[in-house]
Amino acid sequence: GKDVFAGKTLLLPNWDWITCGFIETILRKDGIDARVVSESPDSIHRSMRFNTGQCIPLNIIVQNSIDYIERHGLDPARTVVWSMNSKIACNIGMFPHYTKYLLESFGRGYENIGVYMGDITFVDIAVPTAVQCYLGFMFGGMLRKMSCHVRPYEKIPGTTDRVLLQSVKILKDAFNSGRSKEDALAEVTGLFRAIDVARTERPKVAIFGDLYVRDNDIMNQGLIKTIEANGGE
Repeated sequence: GKDVFAGKTLLLPNWDWITCGFIETILRKDGIDARVVSESPDSIHRSMRFNTGQCIPLNIIVQNSIDYIERHGLDPARTVVWSMNSKIACNIGMFPHYTKYLLESFGRGYENIGVYMGDITFVDIAVPTAVQCYLGFMFGGMLRKMSCHVRPYEKIPGTTDRVLLQSVKILKDAFNSGRSKEDALAEVTGLFRAIDVARTERPKVAIFGDLYVRDNDIMNQGLIKTIEANGGE
């Protein structure tokens, strides 16, 4: 339940700034001091110092969490890093345990950071929270899909990205205020439909990989924009 995080800051990984931003908003609405960490090419590079062959996102999450704590002056002993509790691909089942090992390797007080093994549905916090998080994941995927479907054909470059930012804000406000999600979605889809496009035939490109590879523009070095710039969708 949410009482586990009383008086503590919960750091969330940032595999996708859209979806993770929705999850942060939902958890904060529930009274949890949840914060999505940020990353940079430099933080990803520095995280590799501790990689000995395990899944790269694990190292990134730990490095970004430490950077966030330092940047915001948080007390490591009152900070918790969220880690997925799962037995699926990439040996994710060992993520929480190895995360704790890496934090202990850093030392300097970071060994006092807690690691929370959470369900990706967030049902372990509360059933209503899980319902909202389900919508958050769905809306995040829908926004990415609409953006990829429209942006390559926009007549005025940059329009889709501006609509995307506006749409994220509208949906975050809906999660935070309790506004009807249907009304918010109608507003968002109307914004996308209003984008002036010129459709042509473009090859469709599929991106395979983990969450970071598919949805993190820093990790994949702007792969989606590169595909679009070279004539694909």
